[in-house]
Amino acid sequence: MMLAALVGMGAVATYTDLRTRLIPNWLTGAGVLGVLVWRIATGTGATGLAGAGMALAVLGLASLASRHPPGGGDWKYAVVLGGALGPGGALVTLGVTAVLSSGAGAVQALRHGAGWHTPLPLGPFLAAGSCLVAVGMGWRG
Repeated sequence: MMLAALVGMGAVATYTDLRTRLIPNWLTGAGVLGVLVWRIATGTGATGLAGAGMALAVLGLASLASRHPPGGGDWKYAVVLGGALGPGGALVTLGVTAVLSSGAGAVQALRHGAGWHTPLPLGPFLAAGSCLVAVGMGWRG
């Protein structure tokens, strides 16, 4: 059930981020509420909190080195994913996200020339990374 919610949220985040460059608050708010209820109901609140903290810490460190740091929606979406996947899943998700987004950025730079500096939306890469990690972990939620 939670895997389906993760995929659905990823689809909406991808669509809205590609279209408007925003991940809406209603989506991330619903995600936080859903993960919170699920973690409390399963008695794994500490794991969810650790995962959310891990996502914030890693994204924060990556932002220090970035010319185009993530927007607010990306931060909130990462917290939801970290809360759902736990600290290990959050760490691997952000690593996969970095690889995917760097690859896409390299392709775009090759297509548009070395002077291309338009930032890519991060939401689609967070969605893809989290789904790959969830499936790779055999996660059912």
